[in-house]
Amino acid sequence: MKHNALWLLGLAAVTALVVAGCGGGGDDSTSTSSLAKPAWIAKADAICQQGNQEIEQAANEQFGKQEQEPSDEQIQQFTNATVLPSVQSQIDQIKDLGAPSGDEDQVNKILDTVQADIDKTKSATTLPDDPFADGNALATQYGLKVCGQS
Repeated sequence: MKHNALWLLGLAAVTALVVAGCGGGGDDSTSTSSLAKPAWIAKADAICQQGNQEIEQAANEQFGKQEQEPSDEQIQQFTNATVLPSVQSQIDQIKDLGAPSGDEDQVNKILDTVQADIDKTKSATTLPDDPFADGNALATQYGLKVCGQS
């Protein structure tokens, strides 16, 4: 059962990455932003930080007073009802930033990978241990400091 609590906390932290994911529209690419890479990273990380705080607060409200660890079913429900919608919202905000000039391919690869991670998590009958590992690795490699940390 301790694994469930650790996973839930990890999922909340991982959620920051998903923010670096893909938007909800039909366009699979980002536009070029007027932001330089350091400014883009700072804005994306701020969005991730806000999203992480909201997810952690919701987790504390839902699970904080329980005497026992949340069940796998409770975690799955929380993930589907709270985490994934929050992450998709964060993704939409980051996509609206556009990509730093010259980094469109890298940012699109992060976005596409994270969207695949979200889709895989939505359709999973049991949650994987680290559902956003692929996207997290790319976000961290790109230089994001909050987004992509698990």
